[in-house]
Amino acid sequence: TQKCIDLERNLELQKSNSVQVLCAAVSDNLTTLLEKTSLPTDFELLNVDIDGNDYLAWSTLENYSPKVVDIEINSRFPPGIHLIHPESLSHNGRGGTSFSAMLTLGTQKEYTLVTHPGNMIFVRNDMVKKLDLPKEEIENPERLFSREFLLDPIWKKIIRKFF
Repeated sequence: TQKCIDLERNLELQKSNSVQVLCAAVSDNLTTLLEKTSLPTDFELLNVDIDGNDYLAWSTLENYSPKVVDIEINSRFPPGIHLIHPESLSHNGRGGTSFSAMLTLGTQKEYTLVTHPGNMIFVRNDMVKKLDLPKEEIENPERLFSREFLLDPIWKKIIRKFF
């Protein structure tokens, strides 16, 4: 929550009206939270990073169509594993949703995966052509799965210490 407070303060100092910060517990659904804001239904970017129930939050989103969705997953699970955040794993660092389960949700919501730098970045299907992406990546999004971000020295240290 301190990061949200800092972001809100920085936006105030810059007098930015183009970014809205929403820091809240997602206990019900994302649509209910967004309806309390002045966001248009066709906004630019939705970032979902709530340490576990990201899938559930995005799955509840209705009546809003962000152009880009940046959503957290557990990249320890390679493509082919369909796992949606089991509550039994929520506090030991092994929870979260798998790449394939989130890919399925994104496809159902009419989004295309465009990259995987740890989180999954989806673009709304009607916007994808503007990116001029290779056809083979669009047709085979599993090829975008990467663990290379884990090779960063700080990530290696974190993995050795905690996993």
